[in-house]
Amino acid sequence: MYNKIFPISVILLLLFSINLTAIYAQDSAQEVEPKKKSNVVLRKKNAGNGKKVSTSVIAIVMAEMGSEKRARLRKLHRCNPQAFRKEIAKIVSKYRAANNKKNLELKKIVKAYNAASDAEKSAIKEKLSDLVRSQFNKKMDANRRSYKKTVKRLEDLKQKINKREKNADLIIKERIKQLTK
Repeated sequence: MYNKIFPISVILLLLFSINLTAIYAQDSAQEVEPKKKSNVVLRKKNAGNGKKVSTSVIAIVMAEMGSEKRARLRKLHRCNPQAFRKEIAKIVSKYRAANNKKNLELKKIVKAYNAASDAEKSAIKEKLSDLVRSQFNKKMDANRRSYKKTVKRLEDLKQKINKREKNADLIIKERIKQLTK
C-alpha cells in the first residue's frame, strides 16, 4: 500500500509546489521574482472567469504584494481553496487592468508625440522617457530578484551534489537494500 500512496503524494507535492511557489515564498527579504513568460498554466479555468492564469503573472503580483496579504492568502488556501482561487482571480484581474491602463497611457503618449509639433515633442518625449524608465526599472528589479533566487538554487544544488558524492557508497547500499527487500 505504501508503494501506491507514495507516487500519488509525490505528484500532489509537485503540483502544489508549482502552483503555490509565489504564495509560499518568504517575506519581503526574499520576495518572489517574476518568472519568464511560459506556457505553464496555474489553472485551466480560474474561478469561473474562464481565463488562463500563468504562474508568472501570479509571481509578479505576489512579489508586489505585502507580507501580511501573502500570509492571509496562504491561510485562505489552507482553509478554503475555492475562495482562494476566487481571490487570486480578482487580484490577477486587477493587475491585468492596471497593466492595460499603463499600456494605453503609453500608446496615448506615443500618439500625442507623433501628432505634436516640434516644440511640443520635447515635453512629450520627457513624459514618455519617465514612463519607459519606470517600466524598465520594474523589469530590472524583477531580473535582479530572479538572479538572486537562481544563484541560491544553484548553491543549494551544488551542496546537494557534493553531499551525495561523499555519501555515494552509503546511498547505493541503501537503495540496493530497499530493492532487495
